[in-house]
Amino acid sequence: MDRILVLAVLLCCCGQLGAQSMELTNGRKVRKINPGDYVELFISSDTAEIKSQSQNLIGHFTTYSNDSLHLRLVYSFYESSWDKLPDEKRQFPSVININERIAIADIYRIDQFKSAKSKNRKEFLSITGGLLFFTGLITAANALLVDDRNSKDILLISGAVQVGASISLGILGSSRKYRFKSPRLSKNWMVIN
Repeated sequence: MDRILVLAVLLCCCGQLGAQSMELTNGRKVRKINPGDYVELFISSDTAEIKSQSQNLIGHFTTYSNDSLHLRLVYSFYESSWDKLPDEKRQFPSVININERIAIADIYRIDQFKSAKSKNRKEFLSITGGLLFFTGLITAANALLVDDRNSKDILLISGAVQVGASISLGILGSSRKYRFKSPRLSKNWMVIN
């Protein structure tokens, strides 16, 4: 009986020690990334912005150590812009399922999601919100072409409803983004534990 109790306590302790979350702060807010959270990491060689080249790592956060985080990679791609084609980006995708250790100092930004399905849903809502905003503006602009006062009012109300719905979809489609190296932000995010 004692052996079973000791074994149960050891298993619980091992599970708690291996599942270490990561806390981030920007001086005002504290956020936590839990083990198993779906994250997208932007790793850039340029500290000011992601301009010249960057690597995007998508996977599940597993644990955090002193100066790095561990990620179970699901997808990775590398973007680079060549001098000959400055406007065009080349992507080199690779689908993998390995554990990767990433230094905190190399990370430009972390986007946090609950799952891959949540990431796809948020991207869909953002795109739909953008399209609805554009069509709402066109609908409101059509009120300038119509002579009838009643029709103008209907077009303006319809455009306003579309713009309002698009703003709501944009808010629903936003994800938690933590920037570590942005010169435009007064307080960048940093790891506190």
